[in-house]
Amino acid sequence: VLSGYLITGILLRMKEQQGTTGAALKSFYSRRACRILPAFILFLFMATAVFHIHWSHLWYWYAFFDANFANAFKKAAVWALAPLWSLAVEEQFYFVWPLLALLSSVKTLKRVALGIIVLAPILRAIFTPFVPQEYVYCLTLFRMDALAWGAAIAILEHQDPAWVHSRHRLAAICAVASGVIFCGLSALPSFRLNANSMFFNTLGYSLVAIVFAGTILYALGSQGGVAYSQLTLRPLRYMGQISYTFYLYHLGVLILVRQHVHSAFL
Repeated sequence: VLSGYLITGILLRMKEQQGTTGAALKSFYSRRACRILPAFILFLFMATAVFHIHWSHLWYWYAFFDANFANAFKKAAVWALAPLWSLAVEEQFYFVWPLLALLSSVKTLKRVALGIIVLAPILRAIFTPFVPQEYVYCLTLFRMDALAWGAAIAILEHQDPAWVHSRHRLAAICAVASGVIFCGLSALPSFRLNANSMFFNTLGYSLVAIVFAGTILYALGSQGGVAYSQLTLRPLRYMGQISYTFYLYHLGVLILVRQHVHSAFL
């Protein structure tokens, strides 16, 4: 959700600032490459050294940002690389969405984002009887509504900056309500991730996306108060700046810690 918001906002600003679509695309992809590739490549070298990865049957999943397919097809033999599935989803989003954002009108782009929000749960429902849970969890086709929620917020903010401030309290209510509904439904055995039920796959993922979309919208519209003061603390903002690299390494670090600390809680 956050990536959908950030990337769409960047693209809409580039659309206004750059003279041509080609120049905007070049600028966008060069910035993304500088942001993503150095940390990503360093992480692969570090993981190879620490976990003794043999790349002969794995390299193509990661060289072309298809780690989500590796996870879905259970080809990701090295658990430390598992977090790369969501990076792959974002990269696949970057291949399609920038061109659409730069060539379409804002009104059309908003319709596409809202259409994706509606379509993705329907696709999850249709495919649930036929595919494993990993497919629904990892593949972009089934998770694109999270990105679209963020994109929709960016588009609405771009159209009317005051909209964010006028809706932020309602967004907080929706986020809390969605979280409460999700937790309440979790008492049902069929409403679990591993149940791979049509009920969870249709509604569960959507509720999670609404929780985070509402949280982002509330944060954007807040200009004071306890939540605002907490969200703008310098240590938390620093964590945001390093969150990408932090995310790449976190599972590998946990694996190494578990070799020495045998408390599940710790």
